[in-house]
Amino acid sequence: MAEVWGSLLRRLKPGAREEAVKLLAKTGEGIEDSTAWAVAFACKSVSQTLHTVTPSIFTALIDVYLTSENPETTYTLIRRSVTALIHHVKNSATFAPLADLLVQRFTTAVGNLHSSTPPTEENIEHLRRMLEILSIPTAVRQGSRLTQNQLSLLLGELSRIPLLAPLHSSLLKFCSATFTASEMPLWLGPGMKFFQRAWNETCPPSDTSSLDHQKKPQKHDENSYKDTLHFVLSLNGTLASLSWGGWKPVALPLLLKNTSRPEVRASDPRGVLRLLAPLKKAGKLGSSGSGGDIDVVWKGRVEEWALGRLKTFTTKSDITLDDATEIDDILTLTPLFSSAVCQPIVDIIKALIGSSNDDHKNSVSAWALGASLSTLSKRDASEWISFVTPLIPTWTRDVASHWSKEPGVLDGLVSISKKNTTSLTSTSFGDVYTSLSDSLLSHSQSLRLATLRLLGSGLLSSTDDVREAIARCLKGDEVSLDVQGVRERVLRIGRVVLGVKDKDAVGADIVARWLIAQLKVNLRPIWSPAAAALGALAERFGDLVWKLLFSEIQGLESESERHNGHGEGDHKGQHVAGGEKDDPWEEERSWRDPSAHKLRSVVLQWLDNDFAQKELTKLMASKDRLDLRAYESQLLATLGVCSSLTEKHNRVLVPHFLSLADPISKLPKAKLTSWLTLFSKFTNPKALYSTETLHSLYTSLLSHPDRNLQTLALTCVLNYKPPLLLPQEDLLRALLDETRFRDTLTSLDFGAIDVQARSEVVDTATRILFGTMLERKGRGGRGGADRRAAVLGALAGCTEEELSLLVDLMLNPLGSDSGARQPDAANGFVLRKVDSTVGDKQRSGFLMLLGDVLRYLGPKLVGYWPAMIGATVDIVADAQSKLENSFEGQEEVGEAEDVAAEDLDAELTSSSLSLKVTRAIRLLGLKRFADFFRSPVRFDFTPYMPACFSSFISPRLASLDKENTQAPSALLELFFSWSAEDEYIKFLVEYDNQVLPKVYDCLVATSVKPTVISRIFDIIDRLLSASVVNEDIRDSVVKPHVSLLLGNLAILVQRTKGVEAIASPLAQRQVSILSEIAQYCTDSTQASTLLNLFVPLLKRPSKFVSEKVKVDLLNIITNLMSLIPDLSDTSSNVYHILYTLLSQSYQSLRSRNARVSLVSAFRQLSTIDTSLESLSSLIASLNAYSSKRMDEPDFDARLAAFVELNETKYKSLSCSDWLPLLYNMLHFIQDADELAIRNNASFALRHFIDLVAEKPSSDFETTFLRILFPGLKNGLRSRNEMVRAEVLAVVTYAVERCTEVPSLQEMRVLLADGDEEANFFNNILHVQIHRRTRALRRLAEHCDAGHLRSNTLADIFVPLVANYIVSTASIDHHLVNEAIGTMGRMARQLGWGAYYVLVQKYLKLSRAKDASERVYIRTLVALLENFHFPMEEVVSVNEERKGDDDEDGESDADEPQPSVELVIPSTKSSSAQTAKIADAVNLRLLPSLLDHLEKHDTNTDDNTRIPISIGIVTVAQHLPATTREPQITRLLTILSQILRSRSQETRDLTRDALNRIAVALGSSYLPLLLKELRAALLRGPQLHVLAYVVHSLLVHITTGDHAASFENLDDCVNDITHISAEVVFGESGKDVQSEDFKTKMREVRSSASKGLDSFATVAKFVTPAKISSLLAPLKAIMQETASLKVMSLVDEVLKRVAGGLNSNKHLVPEELLVLCNTLITQNAQFLQQKGARRKKSAKEEAIVQVKRQETIRTDHYANNSFRFVTFGLELFNTALRRNRFDFHDKIVMSRLNAMMVAVGNTLYSTNSSVLLLGLRSAAGLSKCPLQSLEKSLPVFVRQILDIIQQTGSTEAEVVQVALKSLSTILRDGPAVQVKEKDLVYLLELIAPDLEDPERQAAAFAMLRAIVVR
Repeated sequence: MAEVWGSLLRRLKPGAREEAVKLLAKTGEGIEDSTAWAVAFACKSVSQTLHTVTPSIFTALIDVYLTSENPETTYTLIRRSVTALIHHVKNSATFAPLADLLVQRFTTAVGNLHSSTPPTEENIEHLRRMLEILSIPTAVRQGSRLTQNQLSLLLGELSRIPLLAPLHSSLLKFCSATFTASEMPLWLGPGMKFFQRAWNETCPPSDTSSLDHQKKPQKHDENSYKDTLHFVLSLNGTLASLSWGGWKPVALPLLLKNTSRPEVRASDPRGVLRLLAPLKKAGKLGSSGSGGDIDVVWKGRVEEWALGRLKTFTTKSDITLDDATEIDDILTLTPLFSSAVCQPIVDIIKALIGSSNDDHKNSVSAWALGASLSTLSKRDASEWISFVTPLIPTWTRDVASHWSKEPGVLDGLVSISKKNTTSLTSTSFGDVYTSLSDSLLSHSQSLRLATLRLLGSGLLSSTDDVREAIARCLKGDEVSLDVQGVRERVLRIGRVVLGVKDKDAVGADIVARWLIAQLKVNLRPIWSPAAAALGALAERFGDLVWKLLFSEIQGLESESERHNGHGEGDHKGQHVAGGEKDDPWEEERSWRDPSAHKLRSVVLQWLDNDFAQKELTKLMASKDRLDLRAYESQLLATLGVCSSLTEKHNRVLVPHFLSLADPISKLPKAKLTSWLTLFSKFTNPKALYSTETLHSLYTSLLSHPDRNLQTLALTCVLNYKPPLLLPQEDLLRALLDETRFRDTLTSLDFGAIDVQARSEVVDTATRILFGTMLERKGRGGRGGADRRAAVLGALAGCTEEELSLLVDLMLNPLGSDSGARQPDAANGFVLRKVDSTVGDKQRSGFLMLLGDVLRYLGPKLVGYWPAMIGATVDIVADAQSKLENSFEGQEEVGEAEDVAAEDLDAELTSSSLSLKVTRAIRLLGLKRFADFFRSPVRFDFTPYMPACFSSFISPRLASLDKENTQAPSALLELFFSWSAEDEYIKFLVEYDNQVLPKVYDCLVATSVKPTVISRIFDIIDRLLSASVVNEDIRDSVVKPHVSLLLGNLAILVQRTKGVEAIASPLAQRQVSILSEIAQYCTDSTQASTLLNLFVPLLKRPSKFVSEKVKVDLLNIITNLMSLIPDLSDTSSNVYHILYTLLSQSYQSLRSRNARVSLVSAFRQLSTIDTSLESLSSLIASLNAYSSKRMDEPDFDARLAAFVELNETKYKSLSCSDWLPLLYNMLHFIQDADELAIRNNASFALRHFIDLVAEKPSSDFETTFLRILFPGLKNGLRSRNEMVRAEVLAVVTYAVERCTEVPSLQEMRVLLADGDEEANFFNNILHVQIHRRTRALRRLAEHCDAGHLRSNTLADIFVPLVANYIVSTASIDHHLVNEAIGTMGRMARQLGWGAYYVLVQKYLKLSRAKDASERVYIRTLVALLENFHFPMEEVVSVNEERKGDDDEDGESDADEPQPSVELVIPSTKSSSAQTAKIADAVNLRLLPSLLDHLEKHDTNTDDNTRIPISIGIVTVAQHLPATTREPQITRLLTILSQILRSRSQETRDLTRDALNRIAVALGSSYLPLLLKELRAALLRGPQLHVLAYVVHSLLVHITTGDHAASFENLDDCVNDITHISAEVVFGESGKDVQSEDFKTKMREVRSSASKGLDSFATVAKFVTPAKISSLLAPLKAIMQETASLKVMSLVDEVLKRVAGGLNSNKHLVPEELLVLCNTLITQNAQFLQQKGARRKKSAKEEAIVQVKRQETIRTDHYANNSFRFVTFGLELFNTALRRNRFDFHDKIVMSRLNAMMVAVGNTLYSTNSSVLLLGLRSAAGLSKCPLQSLEKSLPVFVRQILDIIQQTGSTEAEVVQVALKSLSTILRDGPAVQVKEKDLVYLLELIAPDLEDPERQAAAFAMLRAIVVR
């Protein structure tokens, strides 16, 4: 959606875009992400740049932000958008458009501020918001997307911005971001000036400048100076926290200078300390040693000032949090101070150490005391030892008595004692241990460590045994509390007990307390060792251990209450302010930037004045957490380890346990488990205190839903050794074992249990199984339901008395039992209020369990039904009461599943969840109440009904129709359950007469769903069924409300009168119900309404409205006729419509029930119109059925009726009387089984035709044309040939008789003037196949002659012929072929509508995968090839509505068609028709054909679909050029894609189709065809297929009759050469040439040879201008490689090209000579072209080099270029041999003269191939009568002699050719002077060759030449 909005914003015009952006920004609350994405998408462009609309979008956003009253949403939008765009762009240059806009708006805001004096609040606010916006690009990615010029401009504007208080927060953020983004020159320039100005404005001017100060207007007051100082301090702190690079050279000197000023420190002392302390911690103030860079004067002034501040706390005994914060800051700075600071610290310690720590406020004092002690211990002891040492013993006692819970104070005291080197007075261990002993039990490790260190320090005097115990505990606690230290800590715990001596009570107490404290540590692996160690210690010091453990257990209750009241965290944690303000962290990566988030977070910290206090509070808060539940569990487990000791003290333990909660089952499960685990270890439970109470507790816990608790309770029960239960112990434990539960339950047989033990065993097992049913295992699924079913199935073996326990267990939570709630005979059933302590969870649990109990055990629990029904009714009534009270004065919404909490009013929002639960409980209760009625048990519910109706049924009836719109409510389901039994049906009317009316009203409720209507129909069906056999129900239940039901059903029918709706099962049920209750209707208005509703439905075909529905409709109409007054008037419209409808139904209705109902309806009509009685009787006889056999006609009655009609009756019937008879006859004539019926019907129709012929232009003719003739046409479409023959006979009779009917006269030509042999109608269905064939042939001839109109062909002859277009397996193939041909020739005469319908029909049939598919395809092709509609005059093509093709075709076919003769459209209507046809072809016909061609699946036969392409081309060629191109292009694309098929047959068919298409389209489409082929066939074997197809195409178009159309292939040269070169030279060609290559594809095996042939073929049909393109691939190959194998292929290609060029008609001698000259001299332009230089990789523009470094390729063209020379010489020699040159042509002679020089130069070549061809060319030229021969021949002779002499032997081929060429020159050319010595040399050279047969030819030729000369 964001992309769509972004695209829309780009496309809008500027004004509209601005308005859209403003609207987006103003309404973006709640959809912030979507709006930000929309803006980001709109502004992003390709290549990491910004779109051009970015400035305009952000201009509008900024305008909205500056003027908004609530700018936070808009600021978030701008922040996210700018951040996303900064991440998107590549660098600052690409971000410049947006950055320039922001900077410009910022400078404008600064200028506006200075334009008014003083600045207005509006201008100040605008500037503040612009500062917020500019803080975004300067902070994101550390401002890297802003240029230094932009940053310089921003910093330059700082000097103009006043340091006003409203601007401080935004200015702090802006300055921090800008300084961190800029560089050193800007820091030292405008940055330094801004710092100086800011510091100067922190205090009033000095007295020395008071004169100047008085002259200037007073701009600041004291508060403004303080605010400015706070801003400057925050700015310094922020930049220091961000580790700003300019801190040391720029900010620090000014900070030290100005903080040394007294007025600055006095103005904001806390702020100065808040800044200096973090700077000291971070080392930002510099070093303070002797060589440090901190100014001594500054240190002195700050020390003096800080000591003064510190001394103010020396007299305070109670420190506040603010004081502690200041003390912390000063103590942080103390390393910079001298020894004078020690005395104030000691004074603070003395003031604090003697105070108590009883309340919360002094916890801060404790921290201050600990920090002071720690700071003092870190300084040199010599500074304080003299006056601190005497105080240490006192401090020790004070710390032990007042600060024993503060680890910081304890650690500080120990640190000072360690730092002290003098002897100290020891304090008695006993005096201190009493105060510190409780600290050893602390869960805080730091407190325990501090306590142990103090106890083990030299400050206390103790025995060696005690010190040993303390040392062992200290070593154990010093081990880290993590996984790595577990093993070491466990080892230490085990050793602690070993170090305790037997009589060392103090050591044992220390060890026991420390071990108990280990149970508080949140590290599970150490709990068991600690418990074991305590158990070992208890063996020697039992009473000590018991006392400590039990006191801890007792103290847990108060500790738990304290924790429940204050939470688990320490009390110190309450200082942490909730909702601490921080910069929001974005989850979406595009909006997120870590550097900007860090900057904003730091700024917020420094703007928060309480941040230091919050950090200090966090530091003081304890990090150790005590889990009281786990601690209690471990204490009880420890008691279990020493169970004998625990059992010994049971009189103390058991009362404590029983006092924990009442009832005991309310204890938390984990706590109860721990206690039961302890009790299960007792060996003699009968001796325990209150043993009976415990036993009853164990028994009750057996039914607990937790399996572990059940197991422990069973163990506790079995510890009592009950004699009847112990034999069944294994069975009982197996029921609690998850792995054995299923098998045990399956084999459980209560009947096998001993009678004496049965009661106790069944009781125990029932309790266990009840708890198992309630057990929860996971969420969702059917695990619980399946388990309950299994358990209840097992309990079915119990007796009713034994099952009372199950009912008691179910009802106990509700405060009831199995014997309660028996109805009182006097008062009946009385509702009870459900106890408020029973929670919603218990109520819903009871109801859910009750459903399963009723399903599986309902009949066995009938005796307890009163109690269960009573509880259910009470719960439902209580829920209804709560809902009524909640919605008092309002209308309740509905059931729980249909109600949403947000639908309630605002005042109910807080209780919406509880109301939803209450509705769910009511829903469950109603379902359970209905389950009682569904149970197959007779039970008297009458006593409960009054209470039920008054409490929860009647109050809900008013809104029943509103509650039951989405789904049936539980109340409606209850009424449905009542309708199942006759005795319950009366409940619907007996207690509240509004039940059924309200149920019926649900039928017409607004937006009622079908499920609700279906459920109400179920109720009505049951009521109607019961009323048939029970008159009481009919009279008291059905009849009183039937009028309302009829009215509602009529309304429902009006809503669902559509054909699609009536075809649904629900509507059919509705009609069925209406047919049953129509007999009760007495209202004529309702009857008329229903008639008007049902008449249209009866007219619809059976596929829309089934005959079963029509039977019900006819029954309804039959019952309603007598109530409709208009039917008594035969001239009324209602009578005419009904009469026509009933008549038409005789043709369409076929089943017996339907026709019987129709006859009954017609008979009922005849009782109203008595003139129809005889006709009704006749029709009843015609439709008579046998009374003896099912669905068999009564032939006697029917034939007698036919005799009556055909003999006498037909003469006296009026035209209106014939109407139902005609429809009957049209029905009977299509009876395929009964010949007699068909013949009689045909005979009756002939009688009517006789009447038509006798009375032309009468009502009979009109009836014939409107009813009979269309019915006969429809009959011709019958699949039964006998029916078609009968119908055709009637049509033939009509053609013969009705000479005045125009639509029949055109078919008289087919009668052949009475020649029966030539009569089409006689022969088309003749038994002899050849006569049918001749009939088809004659029909086609008449079509060609134009005798038959389109409508006649489409309605009569096309259906007839179509019956023969089926699979040849069932019909003679010659007949099928003739039918296909005839169909094609008829198609040429059809109008557009009929033609289009016919094409769509066979296109649809061709998609069927059957035996006739191939025949249908052939027919479709025949139709397409006979496309004959002109489409040249076409208006602009508009997109039509894409509808169903068949429906479009039908609508077109129904229109009147033009005449048969086709004329060129010239009128306006013809142009519109032409445009319509063109649109239909272009938008529907061709796309559907192409889709069919393109569609392919595993079942598709390519042999059938590919031939369609020929027909598509035929149709497409009729289109105008503008619309033709896309269709043909898509066709070629589809065929090209088909060539990728693996099927050889498919490829062959497609190749043949492409060849035919190429010929049909002509040469202009050949480049397009090659382009599509190349786009489809891209890799691997496809390239071979491509080359093979192209070769086949070239061969096809350049041979045969159509070769003349393809004489010029210039436009295809580049494509063909590229394709051929790939298979010859490319990787695919190399693969084929490898030895291991194997393939079955024909194309792959022969593609190389086809490629060579393609080169030759193209060379024959290319003009000279394109020869360079033909040779270009070869030149590229020559540049790439010098491989001999590849070069041999190049030579072969050149040889083929040379052969083709020599046969090229376009290459005339003049052009040939030019070509040869340029090739030989290498002056051709394409030979001189250099390859395009590779663009140097612009590495500086990319972050990384994405491609590897390419290797430098060597150009081999220089070594291979001689092949073009040999190519030119070869062409020239061939031309000379073939005498192609006309020596009388001056142009030829001049160009031959130019060849002399070119050929002569080749004689100097060092390449043998060039030299050989050059010698032959020179010999050839010597025979031409050229003027330059006299000058050139001597040179030729001299060079030839030099070649011979350089070789020195005649064995070389060059010498042999040279000798032959020289002999030719000497013999045939002009006289040439040869020196005698040269002749002698030649004779001597060739002398030996005269005897060598292989070299004799050259030798004798040379001798002849010499002799001749």
